[in-house]
Amino acid sequence: MSLTPLVELVYDGDCGLCRASVAWLERRDSARQLHCYPSSACTWPDRNEQPFTKTVVARRGSETSTCSTAVATALSVLPGVWGGLGRFALLANRVPLLRTWNDALYQTVAANRIAISRLLVRLHLLDASCMVPSATTSPSVARRLPLLRQTWSNIVWCHWPVDADLVADLLPHGLTPDLYEGQAWVGLIPFAMRDLRLAGPFGPLTRFASTHNFGEVNVRTYVKGPDGKSGVWFCTLDADRWLAVKTANVAFGLPYRHAATSFEAVGARRRWHSQRHDDGARAALDVTVDDQPSRLANPGLEQFLVERYALYTLRRGHLYRGELRHQPWRLRSAQLTTVVTETVAAAGFVLEGAPHILVGEPVDVTIYPLRRVERGGQSTSTRNTLR
Repeated sequence: MSLTPLVELVYDGDCGLCRASVAWLERRDSARQLHCYPSSACTWPDRNEQPFTKTVVARRGSETSTCSTAVATALSVLPGVWGGLGRFALLANRVPLLRTWNDALYQTVAANRIAISRLLVRLHLLDASCMVPSATTSPSVARRLPLLRQTWSNIVWCHWPVDADLVADLLPHGLTPDLYEGQAWVGLIPFAMRDLRLAGPFGPLTRFASTHNFGEVNVRTYVKGPDGKSGVWFCTLDADRWLAVKTANVAFGLPYRHAATSFEAVGARRRWHSQRHDDGARAALDVTVDDQPSRLANPGLEQFLVERYALYTLRRGHLYRGELRHQPWRLRSAQLTTVVTETVAAAGFVLEGAPHILVGEPVDVTIYPLRRVERGGQSTSTRNTLR
């Protein structure tokens, strides 16, 4: 019997390169010392403190490792030459300079893993089945080059049921309300946008624009396009970076407005506040997160409200659809203390009753270029999304 400790390896289940690498490890793990699974299925008590959106994570006993050390840990339990290579890499990573270099190499590969996956498939070095999208990714998106990457954190969903006819009156031609059991919904959703950057090798240059980190509070509802696909319609999006607001207005046709936003976390309390600079409309949420492990969205209303992977926008008089991908949300319930809904009222909604509250863990998001949607349901690509 092998005395090698069991290693748990948690990875990005949406990434073809990650899944192919895990399949490679499992084929060579004859002693069954590896337990590999996507981060969406992780149930560690401390999973909220783990950087799953940034790196693969390995755990052996009480020791947790990331980046190149996690990869070396997984290799080290394999038999033969691969196990020896992994153990040698673990020894090498004890030298800080070598570990820094190895981690930088890992992070470069991780940042471009989708493009690398696509290239390896084209070169027939990676089975195309590894590129099959997850349940959160449409087949058309899986074949396209990404435009932007970003991380969403500290998100709170605050939703109310509203009259479907009211929503229909606010939508442009070609969109209809997306209903759950005959009911339309409007959401007030604040979150922090982190590490916003261009996809690909020029991503680090984006940080010089000082628009890569900001708070956002949006008012949104849910719609179906001319082709019957579901998505999000943003009534307003308030953000505290003027340049990001103007870029989104011009490039994407999204109704961003400049606002002052703030976030505070004290224990289980989460407090968001925003106030627009033009009309002074405010939005605020103060919630207390339940002391329970995070979980995937429950089937039904929760999935309807949070598992959304596309948006519609009206740009220069034409309807466009934008798609994105990320791991399924992990959620906690929360109790509402205070809510201010001036921005929701300014969007034309009359709210009644207590809202439906959820909070989510951070996700790493990939954004794809907009595609024009013809009112008859056909779509054409727009290559020059940023003009």
